[in-house]
Amino acid sequence: MTNRNQPLVSSFPSIAETVLHIVAAEQVWYERLMNIENPNWLPFTFQRR
Repeated sequence: MTNRNQPLVSSFPSIAETVLHIVAAEQVWYERLMNIENPNWLPFTFQRR
């Protein structure tokens, strides 16, 4: 079984950060489509451990 915080060769240093980026991008696009002026960027909400 793979640790979700295991380092990997990618644009992001872990699977968890890759998933956070995907979810955050989807949220920003959704909020823009809903005409929300200042979409919340999730990576600023969550801190690295």
